[in-house]
Amino acid sequence: MFAGLLAKLAGSFVGKFFQSYGIWVAIGGILAAIMALVIYVHGAEKAKAQIPVLKKELKTVKADYQDKLNRASIAVQACTDVNLENFKAAEAQRKLAEESAKALAEAEAQAAKRVGEINREFEALRQRGLDCPALDNEFRRRVRQYPD
Repeated sequence: MFAGLLAKLAGSFVGKFFQSYGIWVAIGGILAAIMALVIYVHGAEKAKAQIPVLKKELKTVKADYQDKLNRASIAVQACTDVNLENFKAAEAQRKLAEESAKALAEAEAQAAKRVGEINREFEALRQRGLDCPALDNEFRRRVRQYPD
């Protein structure tokens, strides 16, 4: 197959070049393959040498990440605890406000009831003519004794 290819190329300049310098081209190809293999092996060895360094860096990064994760978890837990306490305090304040509103409504109702009773008693006394005119007259006389 290779010979047939060379025979086809033989009529051209390239074909003549390969016929004349074919051995050198083959040697150059083999040397290029060996160089590529050496470069590949050298790169692989260089990469192998970096593996321990990269593992060490990975451990450092992992430890740093874990430390930050732990600190973040602690901060989140502290925040959650504070929010829970705030919620409990707010709930207690809400209950206290409801109780205070009920007590105020009861006090207002009792005050309105008592004021109503007092007004009814006052009107009942007024209708009987019990305004105490004698006391009222005596008071007016005393006030007139001390002019301004």
